[in-house]
Amino acid sequence: MVDAERLRDELKKMRALIESDAAVRAQFDRDGNGVIDGDEWEQVRQLVIRRLEREQADSVAGRQLAGEEGEDVPVVVGTVAAGVFDGDLRGRAVAEVGPLASRTEVIVEETGLAPLLGGLARRNYALRAPDGALLGEVRQREHELVASLQRGGLRPTLHFDVVDGATGEQVTFRRDPELFGDQIAIFGMGGGQIGHIATKFGILKPTFRVVSTFHGGTLTVKWPLLHPFTLHILDAFDEPAGEIERGWSGLGAFLTGANRLHIRIDPERVPKDFMWSLVACAVLAEMGQEGADKKASLAGIFGDS
Repeated sequence: MVDAERLRDELKKMRALIESDAAVRAQFDRDGNGVIDGDEWEQVRQLVIRRLEREQADSVAGRQLAGEEGEDVPVVVGTVAAGVFDGDLRGRAVAEVGPLASRTEVIVEETGLAPLLGGLARRNYALRAPDGALLGEVRQREHELVASLQRGGLRPTLHFDVVDGATGEQVTFRRDPELFGDQIAIFGMGGGQIGHIATKFGILKPTFRVVSTFHGGTLTVKWPLLHPFTLHILDAFDEPAGEIERGWSGLGAFLTGANRLHIRIDPERVPKDFMWSLVACAVLAEMGQEGADKKASLAGIFGDS
């Protein structure tokens, strides 16, 4: 339940933003009459509510993590209007074209029944542009539960077939379960390895080392303490180079919102054609979060013992 006073304040800011910026207003003006009213304003209201709920969950989770580390770190709260404009509504000056591997922004959206059925269904992901256009797909080959039973209950190696819808390029992700952190190896069409992701356990959340063997470049992807829904991408000098935001993003998805990872990178800091490795990292992070959520659910049912 969001705070009523905060909601009123944020709706005022949203109204002011819509009235002052024609580009933002056009995002909500479905009937084209230049006025945001009726169902259009209700869409704005629901968007603000969803972002406040998300912010509230982020804040609570962040404080819980800080508490586990014995720290009392304040959570800085921004305005919803600014967040919507910067993250959701501001269009790109030039639409990206070309191969998926060289893009600077990709949304990884889990589809199908896997989120509901876990290992009983194969994981499938749609790769989308920020405007929702389909760029490609990721398809898991094996049924995880069946493959696990065939190995006597041990966690299996999984393969993912990945296709760039624009160029037809195909790569393969191979997830290898490891005792001290899962890994993904990435193979190109010729069978050679073009990248890999290694998991390094942290005190609370894992860190991912993302390597492009084609370029020889390395990135670090880590969960910041107070923003458990967003992974930060750091370059070889530990400078910010992008982010992977987990959850809903954009007007087209705010009502559904689950199982989406929005990858954004700074092309000045991330080598060209690094996106395959970051998509693989997003898939690995999502699978790890699924496992953590499952353990938390079981702990809630059966207790910690």
